[in-house]
Amino acid sequence: MSISHNIIERHKGSILVESEEGRGTVFTIHLPICEKAGQEKPAAAPAAASGKKARILIIEDEEEIRQLLRDIVISQGHEVEVAPDGKQGLALLRSGDYDLVCTDLGMPGMSGWQVAEEIKHMGKKVPVAVITGWSVHLNEPGMKEKGVNFIIQKPFQINRILKLVQEGLELKHRFEAALSAALLTSVCHFN
Repeated sequence: MSISHNIIERHKGSILVESEEGRGTVFTIHLPICEKAGQEKPAAAPAAASGKKARILIIEDEEEIRQLLRDIVISQGHEVEVAPDGKQGLALLRSGDYDLVCTDLGMPGMSGWQVAEEIKHMGKKVPVAVITGWSVHLNEPGMKEKGVNFIIQKPFQINRILKLVQEGLELKHRFEAALSAALLTSVCHFN
C-alpha cells in the first residue's frame, strides 16, 4: 500500500479508500490527465561503459521485481546473481566480487540500509544502489554515512537501470583507482 500511495502521490494524484464491514473495500485512484501524451520520445539506452561487462548482485524480496531487474541487466550482457533477502545477499557478497550491488530498501528481516551498512563494515569497495518505492530524500553526506551511492525510485524505467549499471561501473573504476593510488603511496613510504 505504501508503494502505491507514494507512486500516486508522485504523479500528483489522490487515493480514496471506502470500506464497509462484510462488504469489502473500494480504492478510488485519481490521476491528472497528461495533455502531451505520446509526444515524448523515449530516451536512448546508455552505452555500456567502455564495453566492460559488470558482475551485479541484486537483492530483492519480491520475485517479480527481482527477475525483472535480472532480465534487464542480463539483456546488456552483464553477469547477475540474485538473492531474495539481505542475509543471502551478504553471503554471496562475502564469497565473491561484484561491480555493483542493487538492494531493495524495504525487505523483511534486513532492510536495504542495513545491507548497505554491512557492506561498508565489510570493507568491500563496491557501489551500492538502494531501490525503493518509498519517498527517500538523502543528501550526499547522509548517503555516504549509510554506505549508499545511488537511490532509484520505483517504478523504475529500463533506461534508468541501464544508466545505473554504467554509473556503478564508473564509480567502481574510481574506487579501484583510488585504492591503487593509496597502495602505491604506501609502497613509496616504505622505500
